[in-house]
Amino acid sequence: MKNKVIIILVFAGIVLLAATFLGLVDSRDIYDDSYFESEADKSTEKTGVSMENENFSDDINEENFDYVLSNEVETGYAGGADYLENDNAGNYGQNSQSINLPVPFTSQAPFENWKEPYKEACEEAVIIMVNYFYQGKELDKFVANSEIISLVNFEKDYFGFYEDSTAEETAQVAREYYGYNNVRVIYNITIEDIKREVALGHPVIVPTAGRLLGNIYFRQPGPYYHMLVVKGYTETEFITNDPGTKRGHDFHYSYEVLYNAIHDFDPLNIYQARKAMIVIGGGLNL
Repeated sequence: MKNKVIIILVFAGIVLLAATFLGLVDSRDIYDDSYFESEADKSTEKTGVSMENENFSDDINEENFDYVLSNEVETGYAGGADYLENDNAGNYGQNSQSINLPVPFTSQAPFENWKEPYKEACEEAVIIMVNYFYQGKELDKFVANSEIISLVNFEKDYFGFYEDSTAEETAQVAREYYGYNNVRVIYNITIEDIKREVALGHPVIVPTAGRLLGNIYFRQPGPYYHMLVVKGYTETEFITNDPGTKRGHDFHYSYEVLYNAIHDFDPLNIYQARKAMIVIGGGLNL
């Protein structure tokens, strides 16, 4: 009897491996964790982003997912709204050795569902976090999820795609969707450029070659392209909100590691792409 059980288990294992190899079973579904975080940590990290714009035939709708949303927020096309002074923006001390702006955090997969569109939603998540910082609002999972879906649908209408947005395309979403008038994309930046903006109270969005980040929570080798928010710094490290992991709130990267990883999107060779940062704000008219 024991031999029969062993033979059955071995046969089942062979069938599962064959199905995985043939694409009949997604190996990511074998684990409780999903697309982004490392298997060892049973987390939910993304391993990379699509190099093609495989658009959905229908608009994304909350009903497509296996959970019920509540506390929905209505988000519309702000279209040139003029946000004036905000208590969350200001000079935090350019000579400070340590700064950490109170930017609310969301993972790009608020409910740890790393299938589409969430595995491609780092750009949407970073815009949402910065917007809620300037609005002085809290950001929970339900609100973040609804915002991500709304942004994805907006981008599909506006660009025809939502994946792999460049720094300029991401800035355009902040302008057109949330209505921010002063959104700057700055190229060929230095570490001091990033710190200067943060010291002025401006969270900085940076595009990166995600595999250079070395985040221990990423399922290796990590995402080809990834965006995160720099919200602070210490004497030796940047403090970030990294939406690519549920553990991304106040995630620290050394100056050298993050700066080396900063590159705008390039489908052919991201490691040769320009360094860039997106800054929302920098004057009375945010």
